Amino acid sequence: MNSGSLRILALAACAALAAGCDDHSGPAHGSGASSHSAEDGTFFDDFSGHFPSPNWEIRDGSPFTHDDVGDKAPGLVMRPFGDRIRLRGTFQFSTSEPLTLSFDLGAYELQWSSHFKARILPVSSGSEALFETHSHKDEIRLRIGGSDDEDDFDFKPDGGYHEVMFVIDSSGAASWWVNGKQFMKRSTFTQGTYRIQLETTGGDETKFVVDNVRITRP
Repeated sequence: MNSGSLRILALAACAALAAGCDDHSGPAHGSGASSHSAEDGTFFDDFSGHFPSPNWEIRDGSPFTHDDVGDKAPGLVMRPFGDRIRLRGTFQFSTSEPLTLSFDLGAYELQWSSHFKARILPVSSGSEALFETHSHKDEIRLRIGGSDDEDDFDFKPDGGYHEVMFVIDSSGAASWWVNGKQFMKRSTFTQGTYRIQLETTGGDETKFVVDNVRITRP
């Protein structure tokens, strides 16, 4: 059997038996209500329901939910096995009014090659915002529109969770925050309709977990 077939079998086993591939005991999570979306543009998904759900479109890889991870389990396990995991929210939001988009991010295993990205992408046209971990540099890379910034941040693979927020304030300024601390701010961000994309790359031991994806309005 060639290496490609072995990898396919490993991914299939991981999806079916999350405990064995995830170094945790307990079943993968099944059905249940996990999201809330209202006409005012708010949204919440704690990954406690069926996954993949209508909230997410899987573009690459095999992310799955599991009862033994998460900031208040379950959480979304993003373990790329040397390839890439990429999923995009099907829910859309407007940046023409103030909002806070947040999620909790934890790491259980990190390698030199481990990267996590959260992109704020325009649905048709507009700017882009980016949050990216650089594990081997102990830093995060941030982007708002055409501006980039790098900041020191020791993202430890200890299962602890960090709250990441992208904020549009009443003046139209955009900013990135981590654990209540502002790391980057720009005075403008293109108004439009956007959605979020989550992406992980890394070796066989890389494991990020995302939980509590939320959009709130003042």
